[in-house]
This record gives sequence, C-alpha cells and structure tokens, in this order.
Amino acid sequence: MKKIILAAILMVITYSSAIANTLTIKMEDGKYVNTGVQIPLNGTINIPAYGNSRVGFNINTAKPSGLVTEGYLRVYLKKTSTSSPTSVYNLYCTNSFWTNTDPSTLSRSIDITLYASDFNQSGGTIYAEFENNAGAKYTGNSYPVEITYPAIMGNSIASNQSVIQGQTPNMLTGSTPSGGSGSFTYQWQISTNNSTWSNISGATSVNYSPPILNITTYFRRFVNSQYVAQSISNVVTITFGVIVNIISPSIQTVCRGNTPQIITGNQPLGNVTYQWYIWPFGPNGGYEIAGATSKDYLPTSLSRTFAYHREVRVNGISISSSKVVVSISGLSNNTITQRLISPSTGILALSGSSPTCGDGTYTYQWQQKINGTWTDMEPVPPGNFFSTSLTFQVLRLSGTYTYRRVVFSGSEISYSNEIVVNF
Repeated sequence: MKKIILAAILMVITYSSAIANTLTIKMEDGKYVNTGVQIPLNGTINIPAYGNSRVGFNINTAKPSGLVTEGYLRVYLKKTSTSSPTSVYNLYCTNSFWTNTDPSTLSRSIDITLYASDFNQSGGTIYAEFENNAGAKYTGNSYPVEITYPAIMGNSIASNQSVIQGQTPNMLTGSTPSGGSGSFTYQWQISTNNSTWSNISGATSVNYSPPILNITTYFRRFVNSQYVAQSISNVVTITFGVIVNIISPSIQTVCRGNTPQIITGNQPLGNVTYQWYIWPFGPNGGYEIAGATSKDYLPTSLSRTFAYHREVRVNGISISSSKVVVSISGLSNNTITQRLISPSTGILALSGSSPTCGDGTYTYQWQQKINGTWTDMEPVPPGNFFSTSLTFQVLRLSGTYTYRRVVFSGSEISYSNEIVVNF
C-alpha cells in the first residue's frame, strides 16, 4: 500500500513539474479600439465585409526559470482553419523584457488592424505564439474571426400595370441590389391572391417578362446572397380587365319604311376596333356591314326584321356582343272593344284603338258577319254614327251579332279582332 501511495505522489510531482516547466501565453482583455466594446475571452472578432476592425489585446506570457527567455512574440492570422498562418505582429524579446521573478512574466499590449480581405469570406482565426531562440514554439488561445456582411438593400421591382384580354404585360424591371457578399441570385414568384406564392420556373434574372394573363396577378422577387438573409421585394400588381362588349337596346320595333333608332355600344378597355354585322334571319348567317366600324351603328330603313351584333377586336382576339333585333311592323294596333253607353236607348258602342304604322293615314270600315259573310255596316239612324269612324255605335237589337273593324293605310289592310254581342 505504501508503495502505491508513493508512486501516486511521484506522478503528481512529475505532472506539476511539467506544467511548471511550460511557457504559457494568453491573449486577453480584448476590445474594439474605436468603440471600446469588449471582446470576450476567446470570443468572436467581427470584421465588416470590405472593411476592417481595429482591435487591442493584452498578451500575457509566463515561463519558469531555466527556459530560454529570448525569442519572438508573434500574433498570427489564418484565412481559414486549414490555411498557413500570416504574422500581423512580431516583437523580438530579449531577457530585459521579462520580469526578474519566478515564474518570469512578459506582458505586451498590442493594437492591430484586421482587414476583411485578410480572411476567407467565412472568416478565420487569430492567435498569439512565442518562439524562443532554441526553436521551441508555445501557442496561446485563439479568437475566431467572422466577416459580417451588410443586409441586402435596394431590392425593388416596377411597376403596377393594367392589361386586357390577349394583351402581353410590360416587362417587370428589378433594381440592382447592394449588400450581401456582392454576388446575387434571383427568383421571381407569382400569386393570384397576394397570399399564396410559388416560384416561377426559370425566372431567375434581374428582370421578368410575364406571359399573357387571364386574371389579376401579383409578382415579387427574392434576392439571395451568401452569408446574409434573403431579401423580398415589394409586390407588383398586374390588373386584368375583361373586354366587355354590350350593345342596346336589345330589341326595337320600327314601322315598315322608317329608320330604326341608333344602336349604341359601350366603350371597351384597350385600343379596340369594331365591326358590325347584320343577320337576315334566313338560312345564311350574319355578314359584315361595309363601313360599319364605329362604336355605335345607325341601321338604314328596313323592310323586314333583322338582327345586328358588334364585334370588338383587340390584341388578336375578337369578342362578339349579343344580338339586337330590329323588328319591322306593318299596319298594327287594330283592336276593338264594346260597351253599352245608353241602357234606355239600347245603343251599343264599339270602340277601336288608334292604329300604328302603315303610312300614318288611316280609314276605317266596320263590318258585321251575316250568314258567315262579312258585310260593310251602314250608319246608324239618324245618321250621326258612321260605320267608317274610329268608333261605331249600333242600336240594341235582339239576337247574336259579330263585328270587326277593317283599317286601311296606304297599301296595307288590317283586320281587328272579332266581337260577338248577344242582345
């Protein structure tokens, strides 16, 4: 047991002696000289990309007596963890630099400027080392160096616009950003609701040319650069407008030989052209009306019913309106009614409506059906109720009688409805 304890004591003494016979070097009390901000022990040193940081440290070295005291105190930087070191501080220390104590110490304050260009883009390290004249090297603690890159700036796109069916939108132009690592990649995105976004395949350039759209659509641009967060641009809206082609009135009735009223159409979006068509309601379809290329159209005098529609042409497409029917009417509105105007005398009034169309001038003939044959009626005694007037009165008789009115206008004849009277 005593042998084991003795061996253990000897091991501790040997280990302590080894430590005591080793030179130690430590960089500490770090700070950024220009701001006074402290750098934690072994903490990260930040250097702005494309710039530099001025840093200060105290290098404290201690050695036991017996070691070679003269040599070089250096500070090294490494561009990467695997690259060769480069000296940025080099001081030859003679015996006079050390304190006359055991252990002997050497302290130096350093002030160095570290440049981003001295390091890899992902950063590197700096550390202190003492090399004595015997060639022994003693390396101290190290500090990681990190290159800090500015956020991506100036990521904007332009501009909002409106398009209609068949129209190709203008190119969306993007600014050239700054910041980041100085190298940028782009990805354009699309959305139909300004909420759910998806990448546009192949849209990875500074600018983007949208295709023809059929709905209001939103666009934005992502910019990426190494070492910094991606940037999202503003949103550009391309508003889609449907070409509306409406004409009115939907139907009109015109007396034969008269000129119809003008057919009016709305003003669609875009730089449109027009073409009016006429439909004759026959076995053939509609055909273009020569010279009818205005927004509105005034039909000529018609002898029969026709329909019209307007075609709007823009951006290589054509949009047709619904049809407007212009109905041609001959002599019409010839109807009769009856009423008893004098119960004591038994006089019955047959009243007729005022006719329309024809040539505007009307004559009348009232008729009675006798034995299945229509016969012109004579005036009612004492002769003041004419059978050729707009209205006609007959004496109350006994039996059943049937009446109608014939209207003459120009070359047209119109027969009214029939009225059956039971006396």
